[in-house]
Amino acid sequence: MSRTLSTLMKRLLPILLLVFSVGVGDVYAGDRDSSPDVGKLVWEIMKLDKACKPRELKRLTEQLLFSTDGTIVGKLGDKDISFLTSGFYMLYYPRAAKAYGANCVFFPDDFRSFVWESVSYHYSSSERKKTMDEAEKAFHQKHGRYDITNFPDSLVWSTKVGGINSHRVTSAANDIIDRIERTRTIRAKQRSGSSAKKKSGSTGTGFFINKQGHIVTNSHVVKDCRQINTLYQGSKVSTSLVTNDPRNDLALLKASTRPTAIAYFRSGRGIRSGEDILAFGYPLKSVLSDELKGTKGMINALSGLNNDTRFMQMSAPVQAGNSGGPLLDQAGNVVGVVTAKLNAVKMAKYTGNIPQNVNFALKASLVRDMLEVKDIDYETASSKKKMETVDIFDKAKQFTVLVECLQ
Repeated sequence: MSRTLSTLMKRLLPILLLVFSVGVGDVYAGDRDSSPDVGKLVWEIMKLDKACKPRELKRLTEQLLFSTDGTIVGKLGDKDISFLTSGFYMLYYPRAAKAYGANCVFFPDDFRSFVWESVSYHYSSSERKKTMDEAEKAFHQKHGRYDITNFPDSLVWSTKVGGINSHRVTSAANDIIDRIERTRTIRAKQRSGSSAKKKSGSTGTGFFINKQGHIVTNSHVVKDCRQINTLYQGSKVSTSLVTNDPRNDLALLKASTRPTAIAYFRSGRGIRSGEDILAFGYPLKSVLSDELKGTKGMINALSGLNNDTRFMQMSAPVQAGNSGGPLLDQAGNVVGVVTAKLNAVKMAKYTGNIPQNVNFALKASLVRDMLEVKDIDYETASSKKKMETVDIFDKAKQFTVLVECLQ
């Protein structure tokens, strides 16, 4: 463990912006297109850094960097955003902060260090990634670990050595990457003065997982949305994006209303191959009715394409619009999130055969990991008592919603 953190840190330190290298107050000179109010807040961050008040510093930095409605971020200059991104990097990567002489050494947390190692790798150039991959491969081969051939593999190995859940690290890293990218997008749109009208985009499915109004869906359902709405009990509800995990194709939304019923995740033993399941959603909305649709099938395999263990293969038919919908077991509990179907046309072209009902869902364990990282409440229930299909259908109608993405 000691080797992992010290060696990885040495390789990663030069990757992101290094505004803190000689003390933030000595290098920041402001940006000409910053507003006076923003400048005041930025200087307040500098004062907190010099006074070594990490909790207040973390709160204010997050407030500025992750103001996703654009009211603050839209006023930031490029240098401001670079400064804030660096500040957040230091907050979540205390070893880097210490090594680069920051006035404060923040929260010592191995989990966050691993998270930022993953974020740093993501933003590295292709050449830098190649160098890091080769270095990790050489190091592990020297110690007899020939299955580790790149930096991401090494990171997974390191988390296991440290007793840290690698799925949670990936989910947290994806969340930070998404926030940074949203900040960049907002800034770019504000600068270009784009005033493009909202146009109808796409639709998908989601489901309520707690009484606070949180909804789980797929990341691709809400990709590049200017506005998100959900259709719940016949009414259109304004909905916001809480977190997005494009790598695992998961997203968490929050509706402006509170649901009367929620989905429960299956507790105890996980789903097995051969078990019957039901997939729910709103497929082909422009063609079919607005009612919730359900299809029945079974679990064919506990891994997806190329043996990807995040997914499971199922035979329940799904169409465009089913994405993000709940996959329920015979007790009406969530065991997965409907995600994708095999492209029949492409498969016919390459294999000469047309696949029948080869569809995939993300396992519920990934969803629960994401929720736990974000400290979001959810409920579980036993699946020992089976329900009639019609009763499961009635149950699903109460917590499954149509998700509308306006672009």
